[in-house]
Amino acid sequence: MKALPFTTIPQQIHMSKSPNHVEQLILDAIEELRPINDQLTFSDLYNHLRCHIIKSFKDNRDVQHCRSYWMKNIYSACNRVGVQIDKGPTEKETLLDILKDISTNNPTKSSSAKTLTPSDKLRIQAIYDTMDETKMWTLSTGKKVETTMRTLAMSCEYEHPCHSLILDVNDTTWDDYFTKEELMEIEAYNDLTFPPLPSELAAFLDNLSTAKNAKEARQLIFANGLDDSDVESCKWAKTAVISAAQLFDGSPIGVDFARISEGDLLVRPWNMLSSAFETSLLEACPGEVTSEASTTAMNLKRGLGGVERKDRIKCAPKVDLLYRKGNVELGCMEAGREQGILTGSSSTKELNCGWLKLPKTLKDMLYTMTVRLPALTNKLYATGFIVMGSKLMMMVVTCPCGYVAKVSRTKDIFFPTNTTMFPEAMKKILSLVWTGRMLMESTILLLSSAPSSSSSSPTLIKRQNRFAEPDSLLQPAFHPSHSSFSSSTSSASSSSSASPVKKRKSIL
Repeated sequence: MKALPFTTIPQQIHMSKSPNHVEQLILDAIEELRPINDQLTFSDLYNHLRCHIIKSFKDNRDVQHCRSYWMKNIYSACNRVGVQIDKGPTEKETLLDILKDISTNNPTKSSSAKTLTPSDKLRIQAIYDTMDETKMWTLSTGKKVETTMRTLAMSCEYEHPCHSLILDVNDTTWDDYFTKEELMEIEAYNDLTFPPLPSELAAFLDNLSTAKNAKEARQLIFANGLDDSDVESCKWAKTAVISAAQLFDGSPIGVDFARISEGDLLVRPWNMLSSAFETSLLEACPGEVTSEASTTAMNLKRGLGGVERKDRIKCAPKVDLLYRKGNVELGCMEAGREQGILTGSSSTKELNCGWLKLPKTLKDMLYTMTVRLPALTNKLYATGFIVMGSKLMMMVVTCPCGYVAKVSRTKDIFFPTNTTMFPEAMKKILSLVWTGRMLMESTILLLSSAPSSSSSSPTLIKRQNRFAEPDSLLQPAFHPSHSSFSSSTSSASSSSSASPVKKRKSIL
C-alpha cells in the first residue's frame, strides 16, 4: 500500500482540540526519531513504542483491533505535525513480532505465568522421587548429579531447566551447586565430537577466506564457475555466499538488524539454515511449526475422564524451523530480533527460547528417539540452532549418563555487518550450519542401522505393562500446567515461563 501524504488525511480522521494520551506518546516518539530517520515508517514507531504497545494489548486473539488502534493514532499524530509516514513492507510483521511474546511481557499475565503452582512443585518432587539412586550419574568426587539438581529444583519458584533434568554448564546458577572441577567433568564426560567437514567444502571455505570483501568473494565463485559436478556441500555453500553477498550491493552494512523483522531474518541473512537441507535426507519445515515430540510428551498422562472431565489435548509451543525425516524429529531452530550485543546481556526472548524452550524441545525429541531404541540412549543427540538478530549459536542435547540431559553450546558467531568482515564470517557460518546437518544425518543413520532388540521370549507379542521399569532412564521434559494451550485454542504461543538462568560465555 502506497503511503498517503498527510495533506490528504484531515477528512478521514476526526481531529480533537488536543492529542489524547496515545497520540502524545507518538508525538514524543516522532520528535525523537525525526533527526535520525529521513523517512519515518510505521516500523520505526512500533519499535520505539514497543513497551507501550505491549501494555495496551489486552486480548491475545484480537491482533487486528490492536493494529487498527495504533495505525489510527499514528496517522492522527502525524497529521497534527504535518509529518508524512511510510507504511513500508514490514509494518504488519514488525507489529506481530512485538505481540508474539506478549505473554512474557503483558503485566496482566506475567506474574502468574512465571510462578510454579503447588501442583507443579508436587510433580517436580515426584519426578525426582521415582529415580533409582544406584542408576544416577556419580562424579569422581562421589557427588550424584541428579541429587544435586534436585536441591535446586525444589528451591525454585520459577521454572528452570533443572525441572526437566536438563543441565547446561554455561548456566552460572550451577556454580553454587558444583565446583569448577565437577562442572568440567560433566562437560567432558561422554562428550560429542563434531564430524569433520567434507574435504571439498573445507577447501572451498579456506579459499573463500582469501577474499577481502563480499564483492571479491562473489567474484571468486564466478571466476571458478558454478559447476554441476560440484559436490552438494560446495553447491550449497557457493549459492549461500552469492545470496548473502547480494545483501551488500545496496548497503555497506548488508542488513540493518536493528530494523529487520523476524520473518525476514530467515528469508534474507539466515536462509542457509533451511537451504542446507534441500538435498538432505532430512526436511527443513519453515514457519511456525509444532513439535510432535513435545506435544506427545505433554500428553503422556492424558487419560479417560471419570470423576473429573477428560483433559483436552495440549499443544506444544511452536518453533520457527523444524528438522525431521518422516515422523522422526531431529532438531529445530528458534529466531528472534533481539540480541543485546552491546551490553553483553541476553534479551528476554533469548533467555526464554535459547535457555529454556529450545533445550526442552530438543530433549523431548531425544526422549522420543530413545523410546524407540532405548539401547542408544547415550549415543543419540538432538541438534538445534538459535538465531538472535545477527547472532547464531548451535546447541546439542545428549544423555551422557543417568537421568540427565546435557546441553552443549557452540560459541556465538555473527553475520557480517560490513563488507570486509564478510569472507571470514561466512566461512564460520557455513561451517557451523553444515556441521549441524551432518549431526542430524548421522543420528538418522544411527537409528536406521541399529539392530532390533533381541528377546528370549518365544513370541514377539508383548503385553502392555505400565508398572514395568522403562527401558531408558531419560524422561520427557517437564511442562508446567500453565505453559500450553488446549487443542481448541485458536493459536499456540511460546512458553510463557521466565527462566532464571544465568548465562556464562560458552566454553566449547
